Amino acid sequence: LKQTESAGLYTANYSLCDQDLNIITEREISQKPLFSPIRCMMYNEIPGCTMIFNRQLLLEMRSVKIEKVRMHDIFCLEVAVLTGNVYFDSNSFIMHRIHENNVIGIGHKKASPFKWMKEKTQLIIKKENFDMSELADALLKAFPDRISEKQRADLILVSTFKKRFRNTCMLLRHPETKKKFGREMLSIRAKILFHLF
Repeated sequence: LKQTESAGLYTANYSLCDQDLNIITEREISQKPLFSPIRCMMYNEIPGCTMIFNRQLLLEMRSVKIEKVRMHDIFCLEVAVLTGNVYFDSNSFIMHRIHENNVIGIGHKKASPFKWMKEKTQLIIKKENFDMSELADALLKAFPDRISEKQRADLILVSTFKKRFRNTCMLLRHPETKKKFGREMLSIRAKILFHLF
C-alpha cells in the first residue's frame, strides 16, 4: 500500500491445507466478503495473517478507547471499514494449516457435535471476556463525524442490543447477521439472543 492520508488495509485469500500440507481448498474465500460494521463484528471472515495495513490505520486503531476486543484482526478490519479502504485480493498467497485440535478456525468447526454443544453450554455459563456492544460504542465515540448514517445506525443497534429486547430482535433480523445455515451462523445468533458477547 502507498503511504496516503487515508487508512488502508490490504487482505488476500488463503489456501487450506491439512497437517501434512496437502491442499484441501485452493481459495477458501469463494466470494468477496461483505465489509460492513455488523458483518465484520459478527463473523471473522478475514484472517489477520493475510492483512497488511498502513500507518494511518494504526493511528486510527489507537484512537479507539477500548481494552478488550474479540479478536485483533476483527478490530483492525472494523476500523478500516469505518475510516478508510479495504482492498481484497481473491488470489491466495498463504497456506493455512489446520488439524483436528485447532482451538479456533476451520479445524475447530469440524469438532464433533457433542463437543461443540458442550463448548456452547459452557459459554452460556461463562460468557465471553469482551463486550461487542462496548466495541460498537467505542467506535461511535472515536469516529462521530466520519461514518455514514447506515454505519452509525448499525453501530447504535449493536451498542444497544443488550439494553432492549426489541433491539436484540432487530439485530437477529438484520440481514448482515445471517449467513449460510450451519454451526457458525447458529453460534452467532445464539450469542446475540443470549447476550453472550
